[in-house]
Amino acid sequence: MRRVLITGGGTGIGAAAAQRLASAGAAVTICGRTRSTLEKVRAEVPTAHAIESVVLDVADEAAVANLFRSREFDAVVCAAGIIKTANAFDLSPADFRRVLDVNLMGTYLVCREAMQQLRARGVPGDIVTISSLAGIRGMQVRFPGSFSYVASKHAVAGLSEALAIDGRPFGIRVNCISPGRVDTEIARQFGGIPEIKPAQIAALIESLLDRERMGGLNGSNIEVYSHD
Repeated sequence: MRRVLITGGGTGIGAAAAQRLASAGAAVTICGRTRSTLEKVRAEVPTAHAIESVVLDVADEAAVANLFRSREFDAVVCAAGIIKTANAFDLSPADFRRVLDVNLMGTYLVCREAMQQLRARGVPGDIVTISSLAGIRGMQVRFPGSFSYVASKHAVAGLSEALAIDGRPFGIRVNCISPGRVDTEIARQFGGIPEIKPAQIAALIESLLDRERMGGLNGSNIEVYSHD
């Protein structure tokens, strides 16, 4: 049974991935900053596929290190993310830094601990990160005020590619998904109901973690488009 850690597991893509992977038989641990949302996800999964939850801020370096000291994982999904909407004239440096701390540093810290643990154990492993089309194309025209989010997601895409190179000698795969508007709380801030559903991205995550079918894929950035 594969042990999978999912950050941002209380909502959106992370929650959908947790439910899908747990139902498929994985031993899933979800983490996030809000216990109530984590418990809601746990309650929606049949007891035969129980999910463990851990309250965690991925930007907290010591807390992330403690998590990996207390548990072993075979795969990781980095789905934690935040957005603060304001243009470059109005967003405070503190808010800009917070977006980078969660979206970029949080991804880095979790990937770093996962890769170190996998290398120390001498086992292969799989990591899926979540960037965004905002990190590939930039989305300021459609989503004004999202410049800090755009910057962080550009960085996640580059980070993922670089991590894949470093992990390759140890059998550690790192692949990235860059979706357009997914029906999450972040996307709904900009109005409308996005066409892409979290369950669809969860299905893609499950495929990427499948070493039998996708073992040759490493360092890829998969773009997912919608028409809304």
